[in-house]
Amino acid sequence: MDLDSRRIALTSLEALTCLFVAACGGGGGSPSNVDNGPVASVAPAPGPTDPTISDTILATRPPRPEPAPAPAPAPAPSPTPAAPISLSFGLTSSVGGSALPFTLGQALRQGDVPSGKILTASGAESQFVVKNRWPDGSAKYAVISGRADLTANSPKTIALSVAAEPAATAALSSADLKTTGITASIQYGSFGTANWTTTDWDKPEQAVVSGPQMSAWTFRKPIGNDPHLVGWLEVRAYKGGRVEVLPWVENGYLRVAAPTNKAGTVTFTLGGMPRFSQALNLLNHQRAVLASGTALTHWFGNDPKVTPRHDTAYLMATKLVPNYRANTPANSALFSRLAQAYTPLERSNLPVAMGDTGYDASIGLLPEWDVVYLTSGGDPRAWNAVIINGYAAGRYGTHFRDETTNRVPRISAYPNLVSEGSNGVNGTGTSTKGTYTPTATGGMPPTFGSSHQPSMGYMAYVISGWNYFIEEAQQVAFSNYLKNGDNTRFYAQGVFETSAGANTTRGAAWAIRTLAQATVLTPDADPLRNEFVSSLSDNVSYYYNRYIAVPSNPLGLVQPYANYGSGDPLVSATWQDDFFTATFGYIKDLAAHKDSVQTQLDGFLSWKYRSVVGRLGTGAASDWSYRYGAQYTTPYAPKANTDWWGGTGPWYASWGEMARAVGVPMSGNPGDSLESGYPVLGTGYWGNLMPALAYAVDHNAAGAVAAWQRVTSASNWPQQAADYDVNPVWGVKPRVEPPPSSVITTPTPTPTPAPAPSPIPVVTGPQSAGTIPGTPAAGPATSPAAPAAIASLGAGKWMELPNTKIRSVLPSTPQRGYPSAIVDTWNGGTVDTARSRLLVWGGGHSDYYGNEMYALDLPTLSIKRIVEPSPKTGQSNCTSALSDGTPTSRHTYDGLTYLAHADRFFAVNGSLAPCGGVSDAATWTYDYKTNAWIMMLARSLPDGFGTMAVYDAATKQVFVKDTAAFYAYSLETNSYRKLADHAVDYHLSAAIDTKRRKFVMLGNGVQVIDLSTNEMTTLQTTNAPGLVSWKQSPGVAYDPVADRIVAWHGGSEVWALDMDTLVWTQVATGPGPTSAAPYQGTFGRWGYIPQYNVFAMINSIDENAWVFRLSK
Repeated sequence: MDLDSRRIALTSLEALTCLFVAACGGGGGSPSNVDNGPVASVAPAPGPTDPTISDTILATRPPRPEPAPAPAPAPAPSPTPAAPISLSFGLTSSVGGSALPFTLGQALRQGDVPSGKILTASGAESQFVVKNRWPDGSAKYAVISGRADLTANSPKTIALSVAAEPAATAALSSADLKTTGITASIQYGSFGTANWTTTDWDKPEQAVVSGPQMSAWTFRKPIGNDPHLVGWLEVRAYKGGRVEVLPWVENGYLRVAAPTNKAGTVTFTLGGMPRFSQALNLLNHQRAVLASGTALTHWFGNDPKVTPRHDTAYLMATKLVPNYRANTPANSALFSRLAQAYTPLERSNLPVAMGDTGYDASIGLLPEWDVVYLTSGGDPRAWNAVIINGYAAGRYGTHFRDETTNRVPRISAYPNLVSEGSNGVNGTGTSTKGTYTPTATGGMPPTFGSSHQPSMGYMAYVISGWNYFIEEAQQVAFSNYLKNGDNTRFYAQGVFETSAGANTTRGAAWAIRTLAQATVLTPDADPLRNEFVSSLSDNVSYYYNRYIAVPSNPLGLVQPYANYGSGDPLVSATWQDDFFTATFGYIKDLAAHKDSVQTQLDGFLSWKYRSVVGRLGTGAASDWSYRYGAQYTTPYAPKANTDWWGGTGPWYASWGEMARAVGVPMSGNPGDSLESGYPVLGTGYWGNLMPALAYAVDHNAAGAVAAWQRVTSASNWPQQAADYDVNPVWGVKPRVEPPPSSVITTPTPTPTPAPAPSPIPVVTGPQSAGTIPGTPAAGPATSPAAPAAIASLGAGKWMELPNTKIRSVLPSTPQRGYPSAIVDTWNGGTVDTARSRLLVWGGGHSDYYGNEMYALDLPTLSIKRIVEPSPKTGQSNCTSALSDGTPTSRHTYDGLTYLAHADRFFAVNGSLAPCGGVSDAATWTYDYKTNAWIMMLARSLPDGFGTMAVYDAATKQVFVKDTAAFYAYSLETNSYRKLADHAVDYHLSAAIDTKRRKFVMLGNGVQVIDLSTNEMTTLQTTNAPGLVSWKQSPGVAYDPVADRIVAWHGGSEVWALDMDTLVWTQVATGPGPTSAAPYQGTFGRWGYIPQYNVFAMINSIDENAWVFRLSK
């Protein structure tokens, strides 16, 4: 965090700017933005002349070539001729009755309802209030209200048709509202009460809808004399006298001094009857809707209990939401995951901790609950979840209201103001003017991680029309702006830069997504609209000038915020770049930017789509094979100090050049399987890629159709496609999906390392045991003779072992998570030398909760599950041990080994389920004689990731290396002894050269610790393969027969290092595995089996194991 922790008063200049804006119509309470009839077609309010990005932004960066003039703006679209549309919505009431009032939001496809036309409803009285229009003048979004006769629990379809705009009809007014006799109040403990009665209804804060069937307003009042606490109502008055009220309390002024928490019992009363009462502790910049359970609003008059249901296929066709492939039937288990009852300030389906690594259903262009509404055809349970999660967003400290206007602040009014950081929003920046929001006390709201922010409020407004949700999206968009340093965001332009650590690439993507959604929602007639339009357009111009108007890298990758390596090449996360690509594709569809930047947006996207299409080639010389298109990380440039701002590079000239540089396999025939990146899941890196690719197809990007066809023709694509029905968030498809093809022409992901632990003294401790079923005790002291197939294996040859896929022996009771993670996600293995078997154990984070163990048994050439999972794995809570005394699943890295003299499996450290970022400090063993897990030490080494452990038979010790120090562990004394302090990267794996007594580490070059002196050196080797320095924890083992360090990390190549000459040699002489290794690492899943003089390897739970012999 680069936050300057001091509080600094608002500068005079900024205060004057604010006053000027307020005096020019920025305040609430003015009816100038009212929809004055059944159709509104008011143009956006004019704004100040926008400074050009090329003059303002580029001038603050290192010198670079002059940007080219911006292309001439595209001509404005011609009005689309009217055509008949097939559109309807459903209404269901659980009580039934005559003239039951209803309201819903309705997105509209461009051209369907031209200027001068409206939609009329058959089977209901209705009004059609246009809030936004497309560039051709046709209606883009409208609020539809009316009354209908409904039979209880009997859905009614209301058909819509285009008609001429009728003559103006008198709208319901505040006088009509008063006539109902409505009264309301919000009491907040000892702070006081806000009351509304009689003439209070003449003073709305804002008029949001005006029509003969329904008019709506917002009202506000301070609660008592508290300077921060405000009560709000959004009120809908219907023809016939019924009134619907959405009440909330807010603690979120922008610059009022001393923000703090407000604790007390809050009671909402309507018409003299208490409707809600609950104790709340409202922290700074939170807000809470005053409702609970399944009653999500309050009615003055009988609640008609009407739920609308949209034609969601049409809704997706409007392009205001992505086009999802999933089908969610009424009996889908997905509905059991969706919140169905609301409690103020609880998270509902929002993340437990926003910012945790790994898949979360809230992250995407839209979160899971919004997507399920679309994929279920508007199921009422999904409707409820959308509204409830829209309310739940109030728990975050992202709600800033301008005390001078009582609206969401104007971006242009606060060019230097930056969030002070005590509102729970992480990664806040600095102000060049020292201008910060006031420091808050009284507790911090739940963490809001902008890099993991869901879309909040957007879909709730799109389907319901409640103005409350417009403000939710606007407030999150402004909070994203406010957290960035003023220089970083280019002051009032509100640019979100991908290389800024306050954003990260994904954070910039989601912030721009949120900004675009707030822009779309803000009504054309609202003075705030121009603020969001300008900022969104400035982001488009910025990225055009940053990457298109001057030379840049040819692969379509934007500058990342960090190098995932520690030297050359520059390595970063392409899946984050995919988020960014998809966001800009979505922006094009939303069409909320200025017409003047359309050509810039098209130019940027034409370049940007290369980043996803280019990774999905055929494997030809200039291509990156589509099979490996979803890596966790890829090299972005050959040098870590690549010149991004000047555009001079150096760059990879093509994806094929990059693939050859890093050793990605080149094969890419139609129908081959997708590899790595969780290809059969909708929640992995392949899923992250699909929205970007879908938009590339929609927008006719070069090569996109062929790329889509390659992916969807892959042999395992049907499994991924099916998983989107279970996990639909990333399942975006083109609006016209190209068919899979067997003949396709060629077109012409690691967690942040934990801080290095500080040295510790010798540690000893007690032991605790937990027993779960395992194999029969002990086993042979020595393995039987090698099977004939292994005995006859020649030197330099591979052999695949049939029927050895781990998936074939998974537990009959499915464990939580994804079984593929047993291998794929930073998990290792070790060799049981007594039984000649390769052991695999791992899971961890949110990937997999099972703690069972597997063995590749070479004497029988079979795969076995040798330790059963605990029945308590579903209770994992980020502690080392489960309640039955067995270990919690974890990423195991290279921290596994086998204690031959004691016949025990050994594990140290790891990344625990389900937290990921929580590493374990414990040491565990599994005793094969007693079939019991034993926690040897609850806290042994400092918490850490990527720990390496290798057993030394000569001393009967385990040598352990973490990122900071080197240790020896003795089972007999159950203690660690620190031998030396040596800092290393955490993407390494290790073996012991028993002849020279060297602890050899690969992954960041060849680093060696001399076991006689404990001194560490880096060896300068010759002919080193890429796996030596990729920082991907390759498989490494010592072959005492050949006297070589032997390494493998994907494909058929095996590399051997002569420790005397320091020369690497590729030693495999025949065909072998074709799959790449998981980018997270191979670790100990490549191991030497001394009894048979072969290496054993497991690369995936869905692939057979292999053995390799170096020498006879």
